Amino acid sequence: MWQRSSNSMSPTVMKKQLQGRIES
Repeated sequence: MWQRSSNSMSPTVMKKQLQGRIES
């Protein structure tokens, strides 16, 4: 799941989205 996103998105963006998901 996340590995696929890392291909199209930058690791930085992935981390930001991951944090937003945890905070939400």
